[in-house]
Amino acid sequence: MSLIVTSKAQPSQRALGARETRILDLMTHPFDSNTAVERADGGFNITRPWGLLRFGRVRLKRGWWVFECEGEGDMGGVELRMTSSENTLTVLSLRRDGAARTLFYTDRVFDIALLLSAWPARMKFRQLRLRRMTAMEEAAFTASMVGRLAKSPKPFSRLVHVAARVLGGRSLAIRSAAAKIEAQTGAASAPRSAVAGSALHRVEASGGVSAVLLCDDQLHPRAFQIVRDAFARSPGLRAVYSDAAENGAIIPKPDWDPELARWTDFVGSPVFFRSGPVEADKPWPMLRAIASQHGPAAIARISLPLVSRSSPQPRTPFSIPAPVLARTPRVSAIIPTKYRIELLESCLRGLAERTDYPDIEVVVVDNGSEHPRFNEVIEAASRQLNLIKVEEHSDFNFSLLANRGVRGSSGEVVLLLNDDIEPLHPGWLHRMVDSAIAPGVGAVGAQLLYPDGSIQHAGVTMGLGGVCGHLWRGMSAADAARIPQINCPGARMAVTGACLAVRRELFDKINGFDVAKFPVALNDIDFCLRLRAAGHRTLYRGDAVLIHHESQSRGADDETLQSRRRLVRETAAFLDRWGSLASEDPFGSPAFDPASDTGAINPSLLAALRSDVQASRA
Repeated sequence: MSLIVTSKAQPSQRALGARETRILDLMTHPFDSNTAVERADGGFNITRPWGLLRFGRVRLKRGWWVFECEGEGDMGGVELRMTSSENTLTVLSLRRDGAARTLFYTDRVFDIALLLSAWPARMKFRQLRLRRMTAMEEAAFTASMVGRLAKSPKPFSRLVHVAARVLGGRSLAIRSAAAKIEAQTGAASAPRSAVAGSALHRVEASGGVSAVLLCDDQLHPRAFQIVRDAFARSPGLRAVYSDAAENGAIIPKPDWDPELARWTDFVGSPVFFRSGPVEADKPWPMLRAIASQHGPAAIARISLPLVSRSSPQPRTPFSIPAPVLARTPRVSAIIPTKYRIELLESCLRGLAERTDYPDIEVVVVDNGSEHPRFNEVIEAASRQLNLIKVEEHSDFNFSLLANRGVRGSSGEVVLLLNDDIEPLHPGWLHRMVDSAIAPGVGAVGAQLLYPDGSIQHAGVTMGLGGVCGHLWRGMSAADAARIPQINCPGARMAVTGACLAVRRELFDKINGFDVAKFPVALNDIDFCLRLRAAGHRTLYRGDAVLIHHESQSRGADDETLQSRRRLVRETAAFLDRWGSLASEDPFGSPAFDPASDTGAINPSLLAALRSDVQASRA
């Protein structure tokens, strides 16, 4: 069960043209043309992995709604996604009774999407709809909820927590406990016509496709057919790789990334090739040769675990050598500040003592600090750094402060730096500049850690939470050390403005940050996407590592009703401008749970995997 209470807010421009309904019959309601999903008698055919039905914008009345689903087979993989600027993502996954419930505090316009199955499948339904509950149903369900609350530990504390969130205009979600679902670990291998082996890898072939696998890999029974279908759809495709299930954990992989491929074999096993000579020990060199000769489009990923194994795949430790720069252009570090003088002091000390870049200009943008030690801290830092103070005492507007600081700077490279960033290792800025001055590169971000060493930022992933988010947030250092996308340089759609380097000419080319539409939130993501639209790719330097005391200098973006309303406006503006990019990210994976930024796996994928494994063992 899912309960979502939303805040009161003005309808956004995204409501224009939305259809209002009390019953949304998903069996008959029109959806956007999607070659991965087609209607069939009494259901749907999903012809490709992760076929998502998009039903457009629908206005839903305030009150209780129920998502009802009845059909043949296991419906555990069915997932309804509702996105709006007020509640960026509401996900309704089915309970055992074939229903999920949600409450909207006000009328709301949503973009409705439906995931039927992560795997290609034929789905038949007797009922598939989103329905406004009757007054009698609402009363009965509310009474049951009150009863559950009364029986819970510390019911008064939970009630106070709920009330505080609602009065603050923030969303509230209460979800029923989900049973632990283990990924596939023992499916039978698909029939094979040829097998070759080596000490570490083996090759299997079937129907004109060769697969390079680890020796203990177990192929999913449908693996070869899914890969053959991918090759049939794309004649220019020469190689395909997929995710893997390792000891019950699914390992998602990004699209082919030439930057990441420079540093590490992020693909691993399995890799599938069109028929022809395949060397078991050389899948990675073969992939790189294909990318070099035929371009990245000749390689595709399938975001499904087509193999399972009992132990993690061996990985070479990541080691990114320090770059040797042919030149060291001046870097202007722009640091907006107002509160928490101790954070600013720590940031400036890190630039002076733990940064060995030879030419740094520091521009501190004073947003009206009244701390008695502010001038003292600036004067002390000026004795070690080439420091300029710029005053901008208007209401907090990060975009305005960043643009003001850049106008007062002289560097060829601009480094936007929050005052709660703390450098750790001397060579971090060399690494960022190395990418920032490379041809075709726009924004460059860094790996940011919480003070306890867990991940705060390893790039921005579009679609998380309905808009975007920091994937792997909160992951421990030990777990992060096994993931090449976190520790190595790679491509991203966007990076955080808390530590962002870009050439000054590109900053000026797109007129910096958007002061009017994004004064506080999403301005850095909009900046990266505008650079990308202008032909400049965004890079993440996982080998440049700093500490980020996130939001300690001014608080979270949605902790008050006023800031919540401002966030709604900025989210609406962002979705109006970039909504088409918010649904998927080639450097992320649909295998991740879209409602979580921790790197958790999509529950619908796990549910479908469980069903598939049970069927294969029957």
